[in-house]
Amino acid sequence: MPRKILIVDDDKSIIEITKVVLEINGYEVLSAFDGKEAMAKVRHEIPDLIMLDLLMPKMDGWEVYNQLKEYSKTAHIPIILVSALDKDTEMNKEMDVEGYLEKPFEINQLIAKINNVLASKRE
Repeated sequence: MPRKILIVDDDKSIIEITKVVLEINGYEVLSAFDGKEAMAKVRHEIPDLIMLDLLMPKMDGWEVYNQLKEYSKTAHIPIILVSALDKDTEMNKEMDVEGYLEKPFEINQLIAKINNVLASKRE
């Protein structure tokens, strides 16, 4: 059964390109264009990993992160932040995430990061 990844980003082109690449690499992909949509999807299908943008309309990535970590059924889901913000932004330091990719990112970096995170969660 393929591992399920939720991509949360308000940039439709990033979702479309990333989705194709992840599907080619054997992953099942869900997508959400803002934080509210992401939370609704997570309530119905628990993904194995979430790629989370920080700057989005309706509900930003920080709020999504906080809600995910407060709910026992989602607190364990690994999160990779994908953002145009610098990795050392003060707000990022308080988030316990499995990875960070700065936009624009290389697809091979993304696949390697996802593979590593999911492999470590199997152990």
